[in-house]
Amino acid sequence: MARSLEKGLSLLEKIFWLRSVLVLLVAFGLTAGITVPKLYKAGQIKGWFPGATTTEETLTQKWHQTPHPNGSDVYWVAWSEASIQTEGDHRLRVTPERWDELDVGTEIEVIWVGGDRTPYLRDGRFVSVGNLAFDGVLLLLMSFLSVAIVASMVNTHLSKGTKD
Repeated sequence: MARSLEKGLSLLEKIFWLRSVLVLLVAFGLTAGITVPKLYKAGQIKGWFPGATTTEETLTQKWHQTPHPNGSDVYWVAWSEASIQTEGDHRLRVTPERWDELDVGTEIEVIWVGGDRTPYLRDGRFVSVGNLAFDGVLLLLMSFLSVAIVASMVNTHLSKGTKD
């Protein structure tokens, strides 16, 4: 009876261990699967990696959207005759400081990445230092936690094996 109870606990421990590893792998996979492509795209926009194309566009419109549905002011610039108030790939959201610097008639470099229809600027919000730092720290933290948890689980598993 005691031996079958021992085997049952051992099986439960193995199931728990495997489930924990699986959850950890899924969490790391999701984090890496979202963060790594985002960081790579940011590198393409910055010009660090190949794959982005650029167009020179002349600004035709500026719009200070207030209040935006998210509750804050939003600043837009556009380079076509399509209404700046209409969503589309003819406009960009910019920081208030960048909006102040730009005038109608100003030439800007618009970055396009792969099959993404979203336009970007090399110094835009998507590639801001804060955004890149957050994603980099998130990826490093998840990597560190994954390695630490797996090492702890393996260590626990191995130390139980030596006690038997």
